[in-house]
Amino acid sequence: MRNLGSWATELEIYVCADLLQVDIYTYSNKRWLKFSKLQILHDESSSNEGIYINHANQVHYEVVLNVESCNTNSDNDVQSQGKVFNKDIDCDNDIPLKPDETEFKDPGKQKCRKRKRRGNNWTSRKKYTYITQLDTDKIMDKQKSEYDRYWTFIRNEDAVRSDKGAMYRENNRRFKYKYNKDYRFKQILKSRRNMNYRLKNEYANIGDKLKHKYRFCQIFKDNLIKKNKERYRLNNDYREKLKKYEIMKYKSNSMYRDHLKSVSSQKYETNEEFKDYVKNQSKYKYETNEEFKTSLKDQSKYKYETNEEFKTSLKDQSKYKYKTNKQFQSDVKSRSQIKYRTDKNHRDVIKKQNKERKEIKRIEMSKIDIVINDFKKEKKNGPEYICCVCHRLLFNNQVTCCNEKLYKSAKVKQIASECISKKYLYDCSNTCQNGCAHPENWKSLWICFTCDRKIKSGKKPQESMTNNLDPGPIVDELKALNSLETHLVSLHIPFMKMVNLSKFKQHKVSGATVCVPSNITKTTSMLPRIENDTQLLRIKLKRRKTQKGYYQYQYISKKKMKDALHYLKHNNKYYSDIEFNDDWVDISNIDEVLEGDNSVLKELASNHSDYEIDELPDIDEKDDNLSNMDEKDDLPDIDAEEEKLNGPELATCLQPLDIVSETLDNHFDSIFSISPAEGNSPIRILTDETNEAKCFPTLFPNGSATYHDNHEERITLSRYLHCRLMNADNRFAQNTDYIFYSQYISELSQIISNMSIALRKGKSGLNNLNNITSDMLTTKEPLKNIFRNDEGYKFMTPIRGTPPYWQSTQKGLFAMLRQLGIPSFFSTFSYSETRGGYVIECILKQQGDNRKACDLDWAEKCEILRSNPITTARMFDHRFHYFLKNVIMSDAEPIGKVIDYFYRLEFQARGTPHAHCLFWIENSPKIDEDKDEDVVDFIDKYISSELPDKDHDPELHEIVNSVQRHSYKHTKSCKKNKTVCRFNFPRPPSKQSFICRSIDNYDTNIPEQDENENGDNTCNNDKITQNTAKSLLEALWKALSDEEKNYTSIDELYNDLGMTQELFQKACEVLSKKNNVILKRNPKDVWINPYNPNLLRAWDANMDIQYVFDAYSCIVYIVSYISKSEREMGLVLSDAQEEAKGGNLTAKESLKKISSTYLHCREVSAQESAYRVCNLRLRESSRKVQFIPTGENNVRLTLPLKLLQKKSKEKVLSDEDMFMTSITDRYKARPKTEQFNNMCLATFCSEYRVMSKSERINENSEKNPAYKLQKDLGYIIKRTRSKPAVIRYARFSSTKEPEKYYLSTLQLFLPHRIDKQLKPIGFETYEAFYKSGSVKICKKN
Repeated sequence: MRNLGSWATELEIYVCADLLQVDIYTYSNKRWLKFSKLQILHDESSSNEGIYINHANQVHYEVVLNVESCNTNSDNDVQSQGKVFNKDIDCDNDIPLKPDETEFKDPGKQKCRKRKRRGNNWTSRKKYTYITQLDTDKIMDKQKSEYDRYWTFIRNEDAVRSDKGAMYRENNRRFKYKYNKDYRFKQILKSRRNMNYRLKNEYANIGDKLKHKYRFCQIFKDNLIKKNKERYRLNNDYREKLKKYEIMKYKSNSMYRDHLKSVSSQKYETNEEFKDYVKNQSKYKYETNEEFKTSLKDQSKYKYETNEEFKTSLKDQSKYKYKTNKQFQSDVKSRSQIKYRTDKNHRDVIKKQNKERKEIKRIEMSKIDIVINDFKKEKKNGPEYICCVCHRLLFNNQVTCCNEKLYKSAKVKQIASECISKKYLYDCSNTCQNGCAHPENWKSLWICFTCDRKIKSGKKPQESMTNNLDPGPIVDELKALNSLETHLVSLHIPFMKMVNLSKFKQHKVSGATVCVPSNITKTTSMLPRIENDTQLLRIKLKRRKTQKGYYQYQYISKKKMKDALHYLKHNNKYYSDIEFNDDWVDISNIDEVLEGDNSVLKELASNHSDYEIDELPDIDEKDDNLSNMDEKDDLPDIDAEEEKLNGPELATCLQPLDIVSETLDNHFDSIFSISPAEGNSPIRILTDETNEAKCFPTLFPNGSATYHDNHEERITLSRYLHCRLMNADNRFAQNTDYIFYSQYISELSQIISNMSIALRKGKSGLNNLNNITSDMLTTKEPLKNIFRNDEGYKFMTPIRGTPPYWQSTQKGLFAMLRQLGIPSFFSTFSYSETRGGYVIECILKQQGDNRKACDLDWAEKCEILRSNPITTARMFDHRFHYFLKNVIMSDAEPIGKVIDYFYRLEFQARGTPHAHCLFWIENSPKIDEDKDEDVVDFIDKYISSELPDKDHDPELHEIVNSVQRHSYKHTKSCKKNKTVCRFNFPRPPSKQSFICRSIDNYDTNIPEQDENENGDNTCNNDKITQNTAKSLLEALWKALSDEEKNYTSIDELYNDLGMTQELFQKACEVLSKKNNVILKRNPKDVWINPYNPNLLRAWDANMDIQYVFDAYSCIVYIVSYISKSEREMGLVLSDAQEEAKGGNLTAKESLKKISSTYLHCREVSAQESAYRVCNLRLRESSRKVQFIPTGENNVRLTLPLKLLQKKSKEKVLSDEDMFMTSITDRYKARPKTEQFNNMCLATFCSEYRVMSKSERINENSEKNPAYKLQKDLGYIIKRTRSKPAVIRYARFSSTKEPEKYYLSTLQLFLPHRIDKQLKPIGFETYEAFYKSGSVKICKKN
């Protein structure tokens, strides 16, 4: 019984009987065999009691509970009978004794009768003692420990032998002794061996029968399998034994091993449940069992090296997993980075692979179809990735998979555990029956690169929600409020003038934002009692009750307002002391509440010249810090505020669009006007720390987590607003009032900061600077004289979107034109939010809505786009930037090889952005430098104005027909400047493209054309007059505008008008005022705007592209677009500046006057506000523009006033010490090496940049080392990510200001370290040194 499923040998049964000290009787092959406990040692007397077992089915033993047998009458016969029984009827006997009768009775009694035999004294019958199952269990339990110890010895016989165990030696000694001394025992043992040999074939036949039955009897097979499975499931011992047996068999039996492998492989491929189980078991074993892990790695490596098919398959799987699994991608990158830094061979291999990969990618992306398809896939992606730390919605290139295992140090781990949140880790459950509405990316944990970098550096990110930035959830009581109800329950009401724009009805704000405290008790008292909770009231919110205009007009629910106020009172810290009327009625005011007069809606009269800014503090020269400003100067002009808030000037886009409906409303008595802010003065937005929470209680339900609350890590206002508007819950992005409020306080904060900086600007080189004393720095009047540098409104240049900002951009563009030459193409790309539906579906996904854009009507699409201007603006920014980098500048070169570019964004009348771009194309032909034929061929190659054939290219045909076709009915925009169409549609058709040059000197005495016999106009000369040319083109224009005529070809059109191609070209040249190009067009294409086929196919929205002819037209064209949207604002600011100068105001007062004018005259759409607040790109170019101050007495920025006063007291203040370090100071402090000794200022500024303090400084880098400047002025590094910068400097006339001109030239292009080297001794002027001086360059060894 050492092997499972095998018979116990007789020797083992004898040993068992001796161990248990009980006789064992076995019934097999119709015989009883007795195995006496006295057979080995005769120490005790034998008895009739014993264990009776039946050898059932030739495979196992069953206990017999009842046995009857023949026996002698004497008591001693039992022992002798046992001996005779063993001798005569033992199975090893050659002539076994068969009983006369054998009967098995159910339920468990067995009667065995034996026949008498001659020579034996069997004359009577005796009943054997019953051994019940209970008795057997008692015996087995009693001797269980000895039994287990014995079988353990038997199974581990080899081990016991090796250990020379005492038990084995004792049993072996007894066995040998009995075998040698007891002849009878020796004979019995030999006979049993012979019998076992004879029965071997019988047992084999029985096994064959069972196998045959198992194979061909399905019922037997199923029952056996079921029984074994049940036993395997319930019996732990059996399960463990079977596992060990299977493992041993798997290792030793190769046929069984191969069979099991084939069966498992087949089951793995067909059974998904088994497949998942195997995978999970393997993963668990791989993670927990190091031996298995090592073995599997070795096997995989060997298989990878020897099996090419496996190698290829593994590579493909890894590539697919790398693309689809961000977690796997992050792990691979981290391991590769570590290996790249430590293993030089691996580093060389990676470099080689990267070169090969880039080359393959370059070849692949040189195919325009692949480029277009790649862009079409990318433009569908919106901000669908949520950072688990700052909870911002980001694009896929802004995040990486969050792997907490990468944060190794204890401090970093602690910060990561505090900051990382799984709030937006969405688990798709069974509730998503009709498809999950949330983006697929929400099922993984992501982190933005900013937060990841800060956590790894051991710092908590400023934008982390754990930095007291989590405003808490919005409860249902607050979610149910509409816009007017929200204002009525607010402690402060943000008044702002908003209007609706065209098409999508997007919102635009005009003027400043004014926050006024509201009286909630007054609001609740003025509203009348309602009959039931479902009743709605029509309410007009006014600044003053006497005004006929209103701020908002909507229906409200008193029940919703009451529930909201009850929640705020118990949960918002600013509402704890608010008392309101539970009955919501004040009978004494009912007559005043009801509108009895028929007020008429008035138009907004936007006259802001008398409205002073309420937030500009008096920047006292005693302190430059904003926190210590004089609060007296921060008080607003209350009279001016009330004057501007009076009347309908603060009416908003929430007014009804139908003025007839408004007039009819005045005849109903159920309209109530309330003015909860009447009599209250506006608050100071930046200094009132509670204003944000009081203005927007629905966004801050608990009144906490605002900008002015305490934060563990200091966060700037810009970062705070950026984080708020990009938050994943979209509560801030969907609130237009908060967007405009954020943009206003952001610009207000920047204006105050830049005013402070502007007042610190002074000029170096003044004669009185060396005589500054501490008394002068602490007295107001001397300070005014020292720092007076009135720049007008230039101090607003750093503020994005202001007129000075765009004027600075314009100057930078002029510098690019001077240094890079004339650009090749000017193009415009508009935004179509509804085409494709990607923007709409992205917004719906963020809201948990799985509807498709194609299932929505126009009104629903417009409402969705208005609901989230932040996402709409961000998707255009991402789409255009990807289009620029990966389509226009790709190796496919759809418009040629772009070497430089510039673009700026402009916001159309409907509030959406569109981009104006300039492109410099390599080796593009230039007008007047190359042949006209080359220029025309270049234009025809990249610009088209034809409508593609519908059958040949249906996709491009649909796009051109939808977005490039001008309307047949001219709009108001077309009729500006008193023209029929200022865009010159329909455009004239032409058989070929040609350059139309203006003819200034034409002969006015040329005779007029005569009519021939057919009535056609003919020209008798090569030249024609202007009148003739004009009449020809007017006739052509009328023919094209006639809807009844449908010309199929140009020849048909020309024949109808009596024209030729040559005559048409001459007429165009006569009337042309400047050089331009007439594109090839058919009559059916006269309404098509020029486009590039490849760019339009990818962009899928309106575009325009033109060839730039000369510098004059280019500059005029660019200037008109650059300043188009800011021209009026610039004029207003100029008037304000002149008024300030005429009023003899100080510099500070002038800046305050200009700032106030700007803030109250600005007009910003919702999407433009999103661009400004979220720091999206309003302009960009391939080269940075670096301004270099040249000349004498340059304007420089002084040190803060406190530092100046400290240096003055210490008597260490000098001319140079007063000012901040400039770029010229760093140039003079450049390293004294051969590389920098002969470098001029222009080259230094163009090719090198100053490193910031946060950058990693590596002076030993092989690729691009950092260089330390002298005098501890920082570090510089060469520009490698971009091309050399374009330098901009003050330009002087060589004739009017020769000294300034030559000084500027020498400063820029003559290497020097001190100013004296620009005019050495012996030269009186810079002009003399420039013209007659000489410089010797010395090289140091």
